[in-house]
Amino acid sequence: MSQPVFVVPLLCLALPALASNPSVVLSEGVLTVDLPYISVNGQAYRARLQSTDGQSFRLAEAVLSDSNPGTVEPPQLSIENGRWSLQIPRFDFAGQSYAARLSSTDPLAGFTLEAGSVVAAPGLTLTNVESGTLGLSHYSSSSRLGASWYGGPAAPDHYRLVATDTVTGRMAVTRLTPGSASSVLSDLKSGTRYRVYLQACLEAACSRRASSAPVEASTDIESWLINATAPGAANAIRLVDDANVLSYGFVYGDWAGSSLSGRVRYYYNPTVREEKGLKPALSRSVVKRDDPSSATLFDKTSGYGIVINQQTSGDPRFLGQAQAVPYAGRIRLFYEATHSDNRSRIYMLDSQDGYLGLDFNRSASATSCRNGSDFAQGGACEPTLLMGVQGDSVLANPTITDLRQFRIGYPTRDSWLWDGSGGTFMVVTADLPGASQPGGETCGYRYKFLNAYARWDGSRWSIDYRDTRCPKGFEGVQAPSIAHMGGYRYKLYFSFNTVEMGKPHNPATDTKPVKVLYGEGTSHALIFEDWESVTQAREVRYLWPDGSELSVAEESKLDDYHFFAPTGESAFQVMYTAIQTTTSGSVPFVTSARLLNP
Repeated sequence: MSQPVFVVPLLCLALPALASNPSVVLSEGVLTVDLPYISVNGQAYRARLQSTDGQSFRLAEAVLSDSNPGTVEPPQLSIENGRWSLQIPRFDFAGQSYAARLSSTDPLAGFTLEAGSVVAAPGLTLTNVESGTLGLSHYSSSSRLGASWYGGPAAPDHYRLVATDTVTGRMAVTRLTPGSASSVLSDLKSGTRYRVYLQACLEAACSRRASSAPVEASTDIESWLINATAPGAANAIRLVDDANVLSYGFVYGDWAGSSLSGRVRYYYNPTVREEKGLKPALSRSVVKRDDPSSATLFDKTSGYGIVINQQTSGDPRFLGQAQAVPYAGRIRLFYEATHSDNRSRIYMLDSQDGYLGLDFNRSASATSCRNGSDFAQGGACEPTLLMGVQGDSVLANPTITDLRQFRIGYPTRDSWLWDGSGGTFMVVTADLPGASQPGGETCGYRYKFLNAYARWDGSRWSIDYRDTRCPKGFEGVQAPSIAHMGGYRYKLYFSFNTVEMGKPHNPATDTKPVKVLYGEGTSHALIFEDWESVTQAREVRYLWPDGSELSVAEESKLDDYHFFAPTGESAFQVMYTAIQTTTSGSVPFVTSARLLNP
């Protein structure tokens, strides 16, 4: 049997003096209920009900409405088993707030107030939590807000906190026990304003409820403490004494055996010319939340990894960004390399010593990859091309001349051991012809630095294009770093570089503050549209040990960074980053930082 359709005739063309939120006014013996917004069968209305006895209400007026002008949870009209129910979660009357429910078999004929349905509506407050001070800098949690409430129904079935991220409009609901009077909203985004209201549910389904007025509060931006003895890059503590740039690390799990489980495998490009390329190191101990140094003290290992000493013959000529991913009994090394055609592409090479991840040379007589013959076809370190550029005979990507710094996103909070599943994603720096020459192809992008978006389908990586020529991309994004937040949520950290296409880029002078934006999908296979836009990215604050903030010039010297949660807990987040002084000609080295206000 089909449900009856509710059709409201336009009883008047306007509602004079209609309140912005639901309200009840008693005047000359008539109760007038103003409902500035109500949804019926997908259509929005503004309506007015009137009663002379407080029990039976007639529909006095109704007009179409475009949007909700109020701030509280709007009334809902629904039908079940032929009976209509009008739930008003909150309305104002005589200086107090209440909730009520009315019912009807024919809304056009009127409504009846359900006995016992009028209850007091609760009040709600929000506060910043976990506040701290370092020198003159003050901070509070970047991912939590405290909520407390009062009043409302005497015996609710349960409570629900409804929090809406005002940047994207995404809503999250937290169910709470009936005896509670406070809670902490967690797993929020940093530097984000949230609109929150409380529902006091009078039954399990929460179809009858009383709601608080919405309250807004903002989480703090992230505050990262540079590991240093005093202000200034020259006083930063080196992560490894010979680490120069291009950091990446992962944490071993039980799958690697007891001698490695819980320790960090770290890869970096060393300072010493004879070892330039990719060098491995291992944390001296198992990482522990209450011991930040457990993620920052390493023993390096020479004679292994990849050595590319700017060779003048053979390929590759240059080894750039690399990411080591534990996979199927080995370490799969994804890396950027520039070849003799002066083009950069993305390659893959597997370790030959299982999860140890030191030796990538297939020869039994060598433990490192260090010359052109190793990487040549049939060589002991022959790599697999994963992503090419325009003009390539295989795996070409139209309009892209180079593929450079990148990061792969997968659920590392669950396990650093990748399962190889389709939907794994990558952000990768993509150079367009317009980025290197005036008048070249720009695809409408303004800034030189562009990060394209690629996805793994189980057998190959494919870049997302918005048409046949132009890739989808994050504009102005340099040095990307992806951090899994848990569930289907990720963070993308980056340097925001606004050098325009066709104009020169100078790493020594570019202004490029660090920012963070968020992505959230319905599975780990995030698509490009699951991410916020670059214009919505939040600021990130960096502090020296005395609490003073890094200047924009100092922050712009941070580069090639890696953000992660070593123990899989939000409370312990670490950053490895290249850093250098603002003095011309200074040599970068790698230091670390930790999040003060998770």
